Amino acid sequence: MYKSILAISEGGPDAVLSFRLAARVAALFDATVDAVHFSEARRGDADIALQSMPFLKTDSDTRVEARARESERAYRELIAPLAGATFSGPGLKRARLVAMGRESSLLLLGRPTLRMLANEGGAAQWACCSYAACAPREETHPHTH
Repeated sequence: MYKSILAISEGGPDAVLSFRLAARVAALFDATVDAVHFSEARRGDADIALQSMPFLKTDSDTRVEARARESERAYRELIAPLAGATFSGPGLKRARLVAMGRESSLLLLGRPTLRMLANEGGAAQWACCSYAACAPREETHPHTH
């Protein structure tokens, strides 16, 4: 049914949950996984708060980098052992991400909740990730023809 899974994580605490779920689904359907770290936040980005309080820039950059590292670590631990697995990191462009989504049988998107973001360092909070899983209708998917 599902031959390819695109698992997208914003990193941080949700990376393990997202990638673990992708690995489980892949094992059930003998599918491959393309794991992606994708975040709209980039190192050096400055929102209005950072413009008015520049001393926060270092903290923001450190958090962005730590979230990307956690995605890479979770990939190595959970998905890399699967046959055909791939990982795309922070440099991935949105157009390529969209193309990857169109080529996948299943899209798994794990994202942190607001509660998780507020408590990013607290292990007790990270079990409350939100997920969206999307699969095209079978007759319209190129892998099924």
